[in-house]
Order: sequence, then structure tokens, then C-alpha cells
Amino acid sequence: LEDYGGAAVLIADEVHNLGGVKEFRSDPPSWPTARLGLSATPVRQYDDEGTDALLRYFGKVVFEFTLDDAIGVCLVPYDYFVHRVDLTEPEREQYAELTERIRRRVAAIGGDFSGDDLQLTVLLNQRRLILETAEGKLDALATLLDAQPDGSIKRSLFYATDKDPKQLEEINELLESRRIRAHQVTEAETSRGRLLSATMQAFGAGVLDALTAKRVLDEGLNVPQIDTAYILASTTVRKQWVQRRGRVLRPSPETGKTHAVIHDFLVVPPGGGGVDDDERRLVESELARGDEFARLARNRASYDGSLSVLNELRYEFLV
Repeated sequence: LEDYGGAAVLIADEVHNLGGVKEFRSDPPSWPTARLGLSATPVRQYDDEGTDALLRYFGKVVFEFTLDDAIGVCLVPYDYFVHRVDLTEPEREQYAELTERIRRRVAAIGGDFSGDDLQLTVLLNQRRLILETAEGKLDALATLLDAQPDGSIKRSLFYATDKDPKQLEEINELLESRRIRAHQVTEAETSRGRLLSATMQAFGAGVLDALTAKRVLDEGLNVPQIDTAYILASTTVRKQWVQRRGRVLRPSPETGKTHAVIHDFLVVPPGGGGVDDDERRLVESELARGDEFARLARNRASYDGSLSVLNELRYEFLV
């Protein structure tokens, strides 16, 4: 391509990923005469350097079509339900211990939350894992499933953490115990074309009631038949919030899909006691996701909608 002398257009889909590639940041290709970057989230959260590299190379954003614009046009509306999960006391203590270790590590490297520091990254992931795999989530999910009418768990997707395989196994066991026909979709399945194709066909035909997955379904796979999502593990990365809603809100005329339903499990410190500044930040982080999901939900102001639950948590922990 460097030797080609004619006009050439570079189209970069999911262009935000390029901002994380060191080779692209230091030596981007010079051969394109025109460049177009496509992304639902062109601003890289926590990475100003990567965002600046994208904007230098591709230029400023010239067109936006947001979730607000898409819902009702090329995406279906959705209802959003929030389920509170309290940390256990051992989980709370472990979270506090890791927070202190993170604080000491940040001080040791000069006060900067650097994504290039391996030790800090490991500590942050370990702390986030406590929230993503909180013991109460499986209990809350079991209670929620048992409250559904018989046979109502159809065309559902269950998101588990990608930091610990145990949670996905526990979700699979929980669904099996309730005779919900499910199949997991992980890297092992996506690397085997026939198995993935058979799984998707079975889900689309209604032979399977549910899919269980980690982050593999965030980008790339198109499964419009999904109309209900259970998010047991979610990061603080806003890109993921956009992608996961987009995954569930795709229209499916063949199944008569009119709307989607999203169940989210928000983790908070144990109730009944005061919280320190670190736990307040935990709650603020979880509420930030809840607020963003609730903002466009059609049931946000309903009596059982998300706003009432979010406001109760905000009043309990932040006021």
C-alpha cells in the first residue's frame, strides 16, 4: 500500500481500539488519501493520549448518531430494572484492603493512575473483581428468576465477568437447575465456527432459551433475537455500557420484538452502617452506570422503575 500511488481510503471500524495500539500512535499509516473512523465511543475513557492520537489522525467528529437518536428508529426502546446487591462483610474488608494497597502504589509511582504500571493494573482488577463477582449477585439472580412466570425466560442473555470463570459456571448451573436451556458463548465457542453457528441457530429458533457470555458478545456478534439481558458483571468503561445496550436493542422483526428488558445488579456496601470516602466512591461509580442506563429507559419514572431504586441508594449512601 505504501508503494501504491493512487487514491486510497482507509475505513477503520471500532476505531477506538486503534487508540490503544502503540504502533499506530507512534507511526500511523501515511498512504491513505482519505480516512474515516467509525465508533460508538470515539473518546477513549482514561486514555487522553490514545484519544488525541485518533483525533490527530482521523480529524474531529463530523457526524453523530447517538443511542438517543437510534432508539425508535433502528433500535427498540427498553425497560431497565435495578437490583441492589450488598457486599458481605468479608468482601467489604477485602475491598478496603485493596483500596489501601492501590493508594500506596499510586503514591509510589508519583500519584498517577498509570495504565502502564502492571502492579497497579493487577490491584485495580482484583478490586473490581470483588464487585463483579459479589456473592449476593447469584442469590439476587435466583430470586429474580424464581419470580418470573414459568416459561418466561426466553431469548435471554446473561453477562458474566471475564476476570473469573467461576461466575459463568455458577450461572450455567443456576439456569440448568431451573431447566432453562442455555449455552455459553466464550472464546472457545467463537473460535469453533460450526459450534458457534449451531448455537446461534438454536437460539434464534427458540431451541435454546438463553445464552451466557463474557465480554465476547460486546463487539462483533449480531444476535437481534435477544430481548432480555441480565448484567451480572459490568466494568466502569462507558464504551461497554453503550455496546451492551446496542447488543440488546437491535430489532428482530421475525420474533416480533417490540422492546428489550435490561436487569442490572448494582453493588453497594452492607446496609445499616456508615460508609467511608472510598465506599462513597464505590457507590458513585455504580450509580453512574445506573443513571446512564436509566436515562433512556422508557420505564425510568415508573413505580418499579430504575429511578426510584437509584434515588433510594443515593439517599442512603451519599446524602
